[in-house]
Amino acid sequence: MESSVHSAGKHIKRCPRERLDRMKRAPTSQLGSMVRVRQRRDSPPPVDVPAAVRGELRAMGATTSIQPGDSVAITLGSRGITDITPAAKAIVDQLLELDAKPFVVPAMGSHGGATAAGQTGVLATLGITEQSLGVPIDANMETVEVGVSDLGVPLVTARAALDADHVILCNRIKPHTHFSGSIQSGLVKMLVIGLGKQEGAELHHQTARDLDWSQVIQSVVPPLIEKVPILGGIGLVEGPNGSTVRVAGLPAGEFLTGEPALMAEASAYMHRLPFSQIDLLVIDRIGKNISGTGIDTNVVGRKRVRHGIDPDADVTITAIAARALTPETEGNAIGIGTATFCRSQIVRQMDIAKTRLNALTAMDPEAALLPLDYESDAAMLDAALPIVGRRTPSEARLVWITDTLHIHELICAVSLTEEIDDHPDLDIVGDSFRIEFDADGNVPADFV
Repeated sequence: MESSVHSAGKHIKRCPRERLDRMKRAPTSQLGSMVRVRQRRDSPPPVDVPAAVRGELRAMGATTSIQPGDSVAITLGSRGITDITPAAKAIVDQLLELDAKPFVVPAMGSHGGATAAGQTGVLATLGITEQSLGVPIDANMETVEVGVSDLGVPLVTARAALDADHVILCNRIKPHTHFSGSIQSGLVKMLVIGLGKQEGAELHHQTARDLDWSQVIQSVVPPLIEKVPILGGIGLVEGPNGSTVRVAGLPAGEFLTGEPALMAEASAYMHRLPFSQIDLLVIDRIGKNISGTGIDTNVVGRKRVRHGIDPDADVTITAIAARALTPETEGNAIGIGTATFCRSQIVRQMDIAKTRLNALTAMDPEAALLPLDYESDAAMLDAALPIVGRRTPSEARLVWITDTLHIHELICAVSLTEEIDDHPDLDIVGDSFRIEFDADGNVPADFV
């Protein structure tokens, strides 16, 4: 029976001695069984991306505005967007049929170490190369100041885009990991931050730290569209399973009015963790191709705070443990500061210069802070499980995911079984099992 004491007028329950003794033993040896869980979400059918892109280019007037011989910059970013290559190829093919001269301009701010070679390399990890698209890539980092916003912020854009006859943006539209409002991540952000290269990204992130993001874009977008030859943009919306469910072409003048509806649709489709409280979330991999912050803060409930409780979040997570970086992130470990624990291999995989540059450009140095690191999965879990509170390891609300972009399948502790059974969109797949560690104390790299 648990004993109790009074302290400062408060009645405090003490853990019985046997419970304290159990907690001192290796927590991983006391882990309970796990179950594999699948989330079900209704989703519109995927679209024929190449056909949809061609149709949207015609609808927004691209096929009549672009003349033979015109140079057209196609802007592409650094995210792991499901259909970015077929979308980009469809734009290129349509422009070549018009006898135009398309080329690609990386529009990813400071990513890739803020170098031309680095940004070209990032595109290559996404399958976008001069060979795959059949057109040149101009990754020159030079920017030009084209004016000053009414907030007093210099307006800079990539020289390569400014010198083109036309610019067509192409990006996924989705909730941003920091910015809030009706416009978050998409065509507008690519125009303002991505196309501004490292200099523009830093200027506008700096301004957004003091002012609301909506104020920044209302001030910056109209003069940028006036000064830069933006023809329009192709926005991609992904459904719950990651497939493209909408392709929307927006003329430049409709960015601010047309993007909010696409953002609302993308937000409705976004996968969420199906529990309101999690003791320990283990993530197999983090990286820039997964989320701008490596770990999507919308998913883990830390959009406004790195640690602690975000009052607006729909999930509270006591501790997050990260296991590895994705190869595609090329050492950029931005967002590692969201984790409480990590495998030591992340520290070794980390390109410190890239990570720090990205964090400082985004005015988010906390995103690059290192968590406590451990050589093996077992050692990391042994450190993490005792901090979740009075629950023993066998009682802990443990959830394990591949990454924050792919959470349609999860591995969950059996302590969550009752909630899983009561959830209309969750199914347990297969029998329960115990986590097995190899001789080095690790589980397979892609455990989920």
